[in-house]
Parts: sequence; structure tokens; C-alpha cells
Amino acid sequence: MKEGHKGLGVVLILGAATLWGTFGLFGKKLFSYGYTPIELASLRTSIAWAMLALLMLIQRKSVRIAWRDVPFYIVYALFAFALFALLYFETLEFTPVAVAAALIYTAPAFVLLISAATGVEPLNARRAGLLLLTLCNMFWVFGLAALALAIPEPPWSSLGPTASLPWLFGLALLPTLTAYLLYVKALEFTKATTASMLATAEPVVAALLGTLVLGEATGIDTAIGIALIVASAVLLVRE
Repeated sequence: MKEGHKGLGVVLILGAATLWGTFGLFGKKLFSYGYTPIELASLRTSIAWAMLALLMLIQRKSVRIAWRDVPFYIVYALFAFALFALLYFETLEFTPVAVAAALIYTAPAFVLLISAATGVEPLNARRAGLLLLTLCNMFWVFGLAALALAIPEPPWSSLGPTASLPWLFGLALLPTLTAYLLYVKALEFTKATTASMLATAEPVVAALLGTLVLGEATGIDTAIGIALIVASAVLLVRE
């Protein structure tokens, strides 16, 4: 971690969290064009991977990884990226954006429960951050996830009307590629635990966008529930 740039790290993390908070907005808008959750998951990941590949080509970045790491990347890409995106889009079909975003932050509790039940050491914030610490790692995670989603739903067969394309490319560029790039860059200046806590700004942004842009009602009970989930996530990350 680079010293003397903590403020920049905070700004980058909050930028990433803000972009992640737009995920539901893009999803809800694209649902109105007739896209299904699996189509959005496949298109989002494939387009983001293509954009990243182009960026790496321009910067002449290497994509080499050790063969021993391939099985881990496959599992991580399949469950933590591809399946996550699919289930998140599925959730957005039935819940407000604010609730869907807040539910993501129940993850630390499940990690602790599974770890306690299996005796397997949990993947802490620092180790999780290191998985995406380079463009090369991102390239493989995005690419393997895109491949996994392309098997049941080829992205080239899922494109909707022309009017939906700006929203589709926005989904791939903003809450996907750019958000991860900002987060990766921020980890050069900020501790991963701090980054994880700052990232909890995501459901707050999602709630505001859901209310102001989509007109979704956020009752006092929902707001309290979201606040409790976020607070619990922060406490668990600090532990």
C-alpha cells in the first residue's frame, strides 16, 4: 500500500461504491426492454471483458498466470462473479433496488457461519482484494465468468432493441468495469478492510437512485433494515 495518498484511496473507493450503486438502475431499465436476468448477466460480463481486453491490448499488459492458480480462478469466476450477477438480476425482478443492494452486505455473516461450520479459514477482505489486484487477474475472472454465462446464454444472441444498447454498454462500463478498476486502484492507497467498509456506501446510493429516479418507495421499516444490514457488515469486516 502506498503511503501519503489515503485521501485519494477514499475518493476512489467511494467512486467505485457509487458506480456499483447504479447497478440496479441499469438492470431495472434494461428489464423494461425485455431482457431476462441471464441475458443481462451474460451480456454485462462479456461486454465488460471485451472492454478490458481492449484496454490491456492498448497498454500491452500480460495475461499470464500460473497454471496452479487456474482451478481457483475458475471457481472464483463461476461463483463469485457469474452466479452472483445472475442471482442479483433475478433478485432485482422481485425487489426494490435498495433492498437488493443491501442484501449483498449480508455476505460477511454467511462467510463467518460457513467458516464456523466447516472449519475452513474465511477469505478476508485483504485476500479477496488481492484477487483483483491486477488487470491480469481481472481479465481472467471476467473472461472465465463470461465463458460460463455464454454456455447457457450466448451474448451474441441476446441483444435487444437498438434503444437499449446505450444502457447495456453503460451497465458493462460503469458499475462493472470502471467500478472494479477504481476499486483495484484504490487498494494501492487504502487498506482492504477500510475499502470494504467504505464500499458500504453502495446500498445508500442504490436507495437514493431507486427513490429519486425509479420512484420506488422506501418505507421507514425498509430504511431501518438497510441501515442494520450495513452496520452489521461494517462491524463484521472490522472484526
